Amino acid sequence: MSSLDALIAELEIPPLLVEVGPVDRPFPVWEPIAAHSVYVGAGPDTSRPAVRKARSRFQSAHFLDDLIVPVEDRAAVTLHVAKDPTYSSLLAPRPGLESQFIDLGCAVQDERVVRGATLGAVLDRLSLPAPDWLHMNVNGVEVPIFRSLPDPLRGRILALDSCFQLLELWTGQASHIAAYEEFVQQGFWISRLWPSGPIRMRRESRAAVRSLERGFTEQFFIDHHRVAPAWVFLRFFRTPEYLTEHDLARREYVLLWAFGVLDGQIGFAADVVIEYERRFGPDRHSRALWEVTVARLRRLGGFLPAAVRRALRRVLFGM
Repeated sequence: MSSLDALIAELEIPPLLVEVGPVDRPFPVWEPIAAHSVYVGAGPDTSRPAVRKARSRFQSAHFLDDLIVPVEDRAAVTLHVAKDPTYSSLLAPRPGLESQFIDLGCAVQDERVVRGATLGAVLDRLSLPAPDWLHMNVNGVEVPIFRSLPDPLRGRILALDSCFQLLELWTGQASHIAAYEEFVQQGFWISRLWPSGPIRMRRESRAAVRSLERGFTEQFFIDHHRVAPAWVFLRFFRTPEYLTEHDLARREYVLLWAFGVLDGQIGFAADVVIEYERRFGPDRHSRALWEVTVARLRRLGGFLPAAVRRALRRVLFGM
């Protein structure tokens, strides 16, 4: 048992970890605290053996086939099933987009009418409170699903992983760039981001270069050409000030601190401890938080200095 997991167990504050979207295994960052956490996975592929095996890692786990939607609970909705199931969406892909990219994957192969469930209704059905950490990857409707949560649930989420679209992939897609300011106004800040996307190259250009050299196949470009950022995976945490302004309890401070430690944001974790002591005063819990924080900071000395890591990235990846 890790020191982080042991502390959560001792304080008896199991976090609620909720994942929305195609689920082939629980979110890896949660592994160190899984044994003392409650997990909910809602989305396709929850019947896979790897998912069922993961159930034993958690204090309790719920795997649901519900398609989470931002509309009325149990409403009939159309699911656009993509060539790559990862890109299946409630929204139809924008016409003509597939011809401009290699390996985009969102071309529709089938449409199915299914019953959807709102996230709030799923949590209510399971008699569970607000998620402490919510992970969503649902192809264009992440922001509407977040907005669809009742205020008491949405306001208590401490950590949020989501995908923001930079490219208008879907018809009727909400502007995720505009939504960023909305998240900041609700007390979130970005802890991590990972850009991703397809290779930008028109179909006619692929045909032209293939006519010049037969080795320039689609697989050649997938294997060797860099992608263009079309979406970005973001990790948000609430600020300590948000917790204080909204009169949240000791539990939320400790969990926000733990999530920061899990993500390697040790400086932020120290910020949370200071805010905890300012609000509640020093106690045995804050002393335990400081002990783990200092131990994690000492570990940083074993890594290469940041300037060296940046230089290596420039040499190896041109970044």
